[in-house]
Amino acid sequence: MMIPKRPKPVTSKAHVSFLHSLICCICGNNAVEQHHILRAPSRHGTKRAGDQHSLPLCGPHHRELHLGDNTENGFAERHNVSLLEIADFLYQNTGDAEICEAYLKGVSCVENPPP
Repeated sequence: MMIPKRPKPVTSKAHVSFLHSLICCICGNNAVEQHHILRAPSRHGTKRAGDQHSLPLCGPHHRELHLGDNTENGFAERHNVSLLEIADFLYQNTGDAEICEAYLKGVSCVENPPP
């Protein structure tokens, strides 16, 4: 009996480049890093999710998410956001900076300054 191969995560240089042009989805700051959502369905048992399940986070928020006992669920609850919802919206609208920036400005707020 053959074991089916796991699908490879989606890679998209265009989407990754686009993410780096956006603002942090938590605080609205520039100079973002790409975060692959760890609990995304596109992981397929691999270590990293596909690029379609990535977020733009500023350095301080990216470190906050990864350091200590912070989990993605805890991070999302603390900042009152849905990480998968944001990632899906950005992937569906890749290349449309105007609509994505407006969306991210609605998601991020001044109550979420970098740590």
